[in-house]
Amino acid sequence: MPTYNNVFAINGLIDTGSTVLQNLQEICTASGVWLVYDINLGKWDVVINTTGNSVKSFTDNNIIGNIDLMTTSLTEYYNQVEIKFPHKDILDQADYEDFSIPANQFLPNEKLNRLSLSSDLINNPVQAQLIAARELKQSRIDKVIKFTTDFTSLGLRAGDIISVSTTMYGFNNKLFRITTLEESDLDDGGLGIVITALEYSSTVYDTSGLVYTDRTIETGIRSAAGNSDIINSDNQASLKVNLSDSARLAGLGLTFNNQSGKYDLNYGSALAKITADFAIITWAFQDGEDLDIRCRVYSPNIQTGIENYLGYTGGNGAQFPPESTLYWPPGSDLNTALLVWGGDNTGVGGSASSRESVLVNVSVFQSLFPTSQYMVVECRGNWYTQPGTKTVYLDAEIYTGGTVSRSGFGFTVTSSTQQVDIQGVEVFVTSYAGNGENGQPPGGETTLGDFMGYLMIDVVNKTAQFRNDLVRLE
Repeated sequence: MPTYNNVFAINGLIDTGSTVLQNLQEICTASGVWLVYDINLGKWDVVINTTGNSVKSFTDNNIIGNIDLMTTSLTEYYNQVEIKFPHKDILDQADYEDFSIPANQFLPNEKLNRLSLSSDLINNPVQAQLIAARELKQSRIDKVIKFTTDFTSLGLRAGDIISVSTTMYGFNNKLFRITTLEESDLDDGGLGIVITALEYSSTVYDTSGLVYTDRTIETGIRSAAGNSDIINSDNQASLKVNLSDSARLAGLGLTFNNQSGKYDLNYGSALAKITADFAIITWAFQDGEDLDIRCRVYSPNIQTGIENYLGYTGGNGAQFPPESTLYWPPGSDLNTALLVWGGDNTGVGGSASSRESVLVNVSVFQSLFPTSQYMVVECRGNWYTQPGTKTVYLDAEIYTGGTVSRSGFGFTVTSSTQQVDIQGVEVFVTSYAGNGENGQPPGGETTLGDFMGYLMIDVVNKTAQFRNDLVRLE
């Protein structure tokens, strides 16, 4: 494995069409430094982005006036990063490095959010990983402090680390890194310094989880000797990188299927990382009346025939509403069923309380099918009373742990340790059949309705997503 002593050397072409400042900023980003303006020297300077110690302490005694503290919104948190760069081992062809925050470090209700970076000045994969990982980790440091102090802080520079102790926020020598310094006039005519600083954490510079992988131009295949992920799977060692890149460019996902021993190309909503015990699927619609749903376990293929679909169909709809029609398999209950129907809503379904829902017991599935990687639930819909003209939104919430109870046409999960809302799919439902009364076409109890999407839960890789392709996973 090669050794890189000068990790932050740059190697690339400078765009002469860009301004000097733009080129300097790109060079600094690739080199792991900040470009700052030194108010003491009156010149531009660089600050190395690395670990350090506090050079000055601030307390309520030398902070003048108010302290402003800002935090990052949860929706702005990044938890994945991808950097595109010209790879030196494959003649500077475009390549990617990825880094992710472990799911157990996500905040409650945090959704997947990818940060995309690109640099023409980095051709070293080690450097690309380090830069990308630091950018991602620093984006999750959410406290920014701003305060004014006196002229004794004139010697400070952007990039310096300071400690702040204040009773207002309960800080005791909390570390921040200065991002900007501005001179200001105080009320008494003296000179003040306005300091803006970002919360500092040494964990930003932790390199654990970063792995160098050899690449060759001859095959485009990653070397198994330098990649722990490939060592864990002989199948994965034979995957050509250009296939993965082609899938990425086409907007497709590449997922290894443990059942078939092959890779699946798929498309759908974004993957959500979560250990799933329960899923609640909902059908939401804003116009039309009485959307009847059909739902079944699609993979493994254990629910065939309309009589086995859960929802208002010929098999159980004709017998509705006996309690036995709400569960599949028949005879199970809320805690032992694979699928549980929340009931038949004959009205509209826009509000949360009026949406028809299906509970998916993933933990029950795993106990019944311990060797299956995927649990795939097929979702359909059919208008019974009055067809709608707007799209129907298929949505799902995934839970880790907790206790389930019924609530209206849906379900409530309490005491869960994690909850993730899966990005859903919007589709037009055009199938329309009722009981033949008031001008309705007959056959509402015996039609499958329109296909809307699959909820695919990967119990091995602990991910979930909606898909609307029709490729069987078995």
